[in-house]
Amino acid sequence: MVQIGFLEDALLELEKAREIYGQVDDKLWINEVEKMIDLIEKMKEKQLK
Repeated sequence: MVQIGFLEDALLELEKAREIYGQVDDKLWINEVEKMIDLIEKMKEKQLK
């Protein structure tokens, strides 16, 4: 199972990526990053149960 620390690190990197894609107004990649963020948040919820 994936450790929560790795998920937290991934979320931080994805938040940075979303910010950068927002600065260059790349809606496609913003959407992709948001999908990954949602997936990681769901994984975290499952592990915490």
